[in-house]
Amino acid sequence: MLMTRAPKSRIGASTLVAIALAIMFLGATLPTPLYPLYRHRFGFSEVTLTLVYSVYVLGNLGALFFFARLSDQIGRKATAWPAIGIGMASTAAFGLASGTAWLFAARALSGFSTGLASGTLTAWIAELQPEGRSGAGAVTATVANFSGLAIGPLIGSLPAQFELQPLRLPFVVYIVVLAAAGTALSFVPETVDKRARRFAELSLRPRLGVPRERLAAFVSPAVTAFVTFALIGFYAALIPGVLAEALKDSRPLVSGAVLFLLFTVADRDVLRQLVTRDRHRLAVHPHRPGVRASNLRRPDRVACGDRPGGRLEICTQKRELTGAGNGRESNARKSPR
Repeated sequence: MLMTRAPKSRIGASTLVAIALAIMFLGATLPTPLYPLYRHRFGFSEVTLTLVYSVYVLGNLGALFFFARLSDQIGRKATAWPAIGIGMASTAAFGLASGTAWLFAARALSGFSTGLASGTLTAWIAELQPEGRSGAGAVTATVANFSGLAIGPLIGSLPAQFELQPLRLPFVVYIVVLAAAGTALSFVPETVDKRARRFAELSLRPRLGVPRERLAAFVSPAVTAFVTFALIGFYAALIPGVLAEALKDSRPLVSGAVLFLLFTVADRDVLRQLVTRDRHRLAVHPHRPGVRASNLRRPDRVACGDRPGGRLEICTQKRELTGAGNGRESNARKSPR
């Protein structure tokens, strides 16, 4: 349940932001078990359904490439609230859909809102971690990410299972939840001290890169993550149709439960990798400090490494760009020169 009073600690504030992050990702998979119903109502083909899934990536990439640095410049709250507002617009488009074009618009807006919110809220979570617990931010954000992705299909399938306005009710409820999340974030402390006051001070120029000394360590997990989450997204898009047509089981709750298990297993595996990585790092460098929250809040400090830096770059986790049927996660971070 969302808190409605000011958090008394960084852990409380971080938890509140993590809940908001989970809610944003919930919207990415909320309509997944409902696509067979949309297809039956609007009469579109499998190819069109694939395109509806794929258009999510266009909105997502737009947010990642052009607006991933926005929250570093205008503040976390000032970026999170518009992202939630765009998420509401996407949800309304799904709920009011009267044709296939509405689904394309809704998916594109959903991808954009998720991409904009994920980087902002993930950075916010990292900045709110207590001293010496920088690794906890990654774990918290990952749990929030997959929890939202897993719960979304379950919530979307329940009204359909019991024939309670399946193409309306889930989205009405989700808009209310988004409004509550936006209200709750107003009680979280802002972590960006120096914010742009004029539009001319903003820089939306994309900056992508990986520090050279980290390139070898980046390539292998990046490729692995890309393939893994592309596969998960592929199956997430197919599962409702396969159950309904090949296995003759059209119950929405069944497809929702299968998707829930799929993302839960993925969550477990990713968390295990994160914990193993952190343990290995501590074993190799037992006295090496992690990224501090104070560094993350400074525009001239590193959020993607352990040392001060100046040039702002985007360190995008590959799952943000994979699996067109689902939401992803990215971090707008700073890297050493």
